[in-house]
Amino acid sequence: MQPAITTKRKQEQHQTMSGNDSSNATDILEFYHSTYPLYKKHWDKFDEISPAIRGIISLVMISIGLVGALGNGVVIAVFGGRQQLQKPSYIFVLNLAISDLYVAALGCPLNGVSSMQGRWVFGDVMCKIYAASVVLSGLVSISTLAALAVDRYFAISTLFTAKRKITKERAFSICMFIWLHAAFWAFAPLLGWNEYVPEGYGYTCSADFITPTPLYQSWIMGVLCIGCIFPLGFIIISYSKIFSIVRKQHNDFRNMDRTMNQQRVFNKRRTYAQKVAKCIVILVCLYLATWTPYAVISLIGTFGDAGKITPVVALLPCIAAKMAVIYNPIVYSLTHPNFKHLLAKKMPCFATISTSAGMPSASGSYTSKLESDVGRPTRRESDRRRKPSDSSCDKQEMESLLKSLRQAGSLIIIKENNKKYVLTEEGLKETTEMKSLKSKYGVEMPSDI
Repeated sequence: MQPAITTKRKQEQHQTMSGNDSSNATDILEFYHSTYPLYKKHWDKFDEISPAIRGIISLVMISIGLVGALGNGVVIAVFGGRQQLQKPSYIFVLNLAISDLYVAALGCPLNGVSSMQGRWVFGDVMCKIYAASVVLSGLVSISTLAALAVDRYFAISTLFTAKRKITKERAFSICMFIWLHAAFWAFAPLLGWNEYVPEGYGYTCSADFITPTPLYQSWIMGVLCIGCIFPLGFIIISYSKIFSIVRKQHNDFRNMDRTMNQQRVFNKRRTYAQKVAKCIVILVCLYLATWTPYAVISLIGTFGDAGKITPVVALLPCIAAKMAVIYNPIVYSLTHPNFKHLLAKKMPCFATISTSAGMPSASGSYTSKLESDVGRPTRRESDRRRKPSDSSCDKQEMESLLKSLRQAGSLIIIKENNKKYVLTEEGLKETTEMKSLKSKYGVEMPSDI
């Protein structure tokens, strides 16, 4: 049973603040009751929660904001350098971090304060600004994840071509389009296509998914289909193709004659395929866990029985969506193969972070224990690598190896201090015939794998 709001409850709500704050809260409640009667009447059917629970919600939201701001701030500091902005994948990661930082710094604190007070206390204008900002950031984040997935697919599928599909300039253009596209949907309710109002217990604001009008329903469906389902499709398709490419290379190496220590290559590729598969599962699950609850509630409220949408049911998806500002930096940056090195370089206090363990990044890059083996070569090792190929692995043999690897669809490239190495029988040997290899086999060592 859903008890109707009583005069006593209204008085208790008004007494949660004193002085000017109480007057402002009363004005806000009266404003929304008169401006959005259908919306507010729906939420008024439910009782308020206790101050203790409100305090817990406030603490959770503020904690999410602090952790998210710190994590995304570090990501921006690491990937925001001029040198890092030369790589498309870093540009997308930076765009994602900026979007998440926006919500962590703006949305979470407002939620936390309003939760503590028991009502949205920042007025109608801030309600609309907050809601539009959350929608903007959410759509930018999802679209950036899709763009990053497509970039990783092109990077791996065109590894042996002389021209990359997504360049630095195209990456910036894609990011600009993403923000413009998200702004269109986020600002549409400010112009009359749906509207932003307080939801649930009034701790947060969102689009009106309770009022069953065709105008409001069309905006909800547009955001769900174009803003959520399409990016999810791009993510699933892109990472599925990446996994297929890696699996094909895995099978090609298994069928090759392993006369040049290719068993090690086989094992590394097998490990890589397993990690990429795990990464795909994590990404898709986190995406669905974050946005499916909101999508389901919006659809039920818009096209189904809105009476089933209680304030608690509306509040939980809001918290889940805010959690994205925490796990996005972890999945897309903290597991990036170059993140720890850049972090230690730009922030010496993190220099003790281990760089020996290899991990697959969410951007699709590949690193392994081999990369850590060449992380800090000794002077003797560096001199030996600079020497011309010896009798056991001369230039002709190296070119033959590269040709075989290319025909098999697999070329192992390890980068260290802006130098490229190819895997040979003896280990890692510096390639000095870049132009010759490119002209003979059409192979170009990519600047970003």
